[in-house]
Amino acid sequence: MTGVDEALDAVYAAARADREAHQARIVGEMDALAAHLTETLLPPELRAAGLRIAYDTEDVQPLISKPIPPNAISAGTIPADAIRTGDFYADPRSARMTYDDVEDRMDTEYQNRKRQAADLDYIRRYYALGRLGIRVAIGGRVRSHGQEGAIVDTSGHYLMIQFDGQEQPTRRHVTSNMEYATARGWVPATPVADPYAGVQQEA
Repeated sequence: MTGVDEALDAVYAAARADREAHQARIVGEMDALAAHLTETLLPPELRAAGLRIAYDTEDVQPLISKPIPPNAISAGTIPADAIRTGDFYADPRSARMTYDDVEDRMDTEYQNRKRQAADLDYIRRYYALGRLGIRVAIGGRVRSHGQEGAIVDTSGHYLMIQFDGQEQPTRRHVTSNMEYATARGWVPATPVADPYAGVQQEA
């Protein structure tokens, strides 16, 4: 092998290493994006069932992928053309998402967050629960009539509570028989005193 051949081999090896490093970086970024989309776009019940968003690496399309069941490969229950990534697979005929789907879901999520922020801002200002050390927020723990749960949404000036052990959230008034978990323990919510209560109006 001449010096020229060795130099060309070195150039080819360097180019191949650069290409492989680039591909690995792209795959890592796609995996991170897929994980983010899974957390922000898929409903909790789908995530609980093990579904996640993955990518078809050939044409970079988002897919809904599912865990591979035990013995599914040997039993032939997974389609032959299924796209496999580790312990997950996606059927390209039925699991493909369009970019419009992703954009619509992202817009819906943004509108929900915007609505929740506006509702929570009103609730905090109107009921002034900060005076009791209570911070009303999505995910906050509450207790009503001895039953505990978490705030999962707002409904105007009300809260949607997912009580432990129940399938559907329940609408609750912010201060009616409600206690909130704080750093000091459970604190009952009390409404702000009406400054006009008991004041007689002049004739």
